[in-house]
Amino acid sequence: MAPTQNRSRSLPEKPSAEYLRKQAKDLARGEAIQLAAAQRRLAREYGYRNWSELIRHVQSLSAGYKATREADKATGPTLEEAGQAKSLWKRAVAHLPLDHLLDNVQYDSGQARSGTASCPENVHQLWRDWTTRGWFEWETGGYPWWSNLHNVQSWWDFRHLPNILFVHYADLLADLEGEIRRVAHFLEIEVPDRSWPAIVQNSTFTEMRAFEEKNEEPLRLAFKDGARTFFHKGSNGRWREILSPEELGLYDAAARRELTLECRRWLENGGRPQ
Repeated sequence: MAPTQNRSRSLPEKPSAEYLRKQAKDLARGEAIQLAAAQRRLAREYGYRNWSELIRHVQSLSAGYKATREADKATGPTLEEAGQAKSLWKRAVAHLPLDHLLDNVQYDSGQARSGTASCPENVHQLWRDWTTRGWFEWETGGYPWWSNLHNVQSWWDFRHLPNILFVHYADLLADLEGEIRRVAHFLEIEVPDRSWPAIVQNSTFTEMRAFEEKNEEPLRLAFKDGARTFFHKGSNGRWREILSPEELGLYDAAARRELTLECRRWLENGGRPQ
């Protein structure tokens, strides 16, 4: 989103999120105000509605600069040509948001927490924390882990690149084989016709849970009841029986804060990104 005309500051030629975070900390220390207040003030002075919107804009710029530099090194001067070096990037799967993956920023959630945070037993408390608190200073949700909304939006902003593919769970439920074929095509993997029935069968929720129940020691260390908890029901929409209107309002506020309308529509419903 472009800044409004009502601004008293201008971003440098190549701004970075780290530059803004340092600026906010300096402002908070210099004027003895809370960091959140300093962030809101800076966002308004730069012409943005809130801190998340300002950071998302600057991070998208930073990612663009990085991708352009990589393209220049590899195959050409355009952003899209960076996608030609896809033998590695098309096989990279990460929990990192794209901006931190490109900037090589330390994002070690396990180390950062030092064992002090855990998911509460009460799902309603977890939901409130997840929608209103961030563990990292540049996020406004996702506690006690990381922000799923921020993560998805950071990749969504570059969905047009040929080495980024969005796959939604709802689409896997609706057409499992079609989506697996789509992923194979994206990864340039040729699959013999005779292999497809077994691949599809082994990719079903039932088969995956059965397999993990036989080899579940790693999951049992992380999840109560191991694989049976991790692979619980495999269905969408169960929140309708659990979350109250007030709790849905918390999500709506978080989505409005973190997501563009197009990204939110895809995240909530699936479908092929446009």
